[in-house]
Amino acid sequence: MRLLVPLTAALVPLVRSWTDEVGRRPPRDLVLDARVLRLWAISVGRRDGTAYVLPVGPADQAFRDVLGAGLAALGLAAQLASRRGTGEPTFRIVGKRRTDRLAEMVGDAPRQAPPDMWPS
Repeated sequence: MRLLVPLTAALVPLVRSWTDEVGRRPPRDLVLDARVLRLWAISVGRRDGTAYVLPVGPADQAFRDVLGAGLAALGLAAQLASRRGTGEPTFRIVGKRRTDRLAEMVGDAPRQAPPDMWPS
């Protein structure tokens, strides 16, 4: 239990970098790599039929462009779409080759992950 307090305090700068006056959103200087994709998938990613979706929340268009370019640079060109029912913007990774690449990059699903959460 003693580890929680120092660990939580150590995460405060990270939490601050992911929030602003609008709410929770990725920092503008974020560089996408396999580790970042894994965290994104763990936090909000899910399968949607044959696609895999990564919601981006209330980010502005310029920031969504940066995320889209980052995904494309990793070989994961994604479609930006609005989530059905909520209008929340999401990146949809479509196609077997792209979803296989995503699954390879993010690694195995966490043990507690629901079956529809992880790319396959």
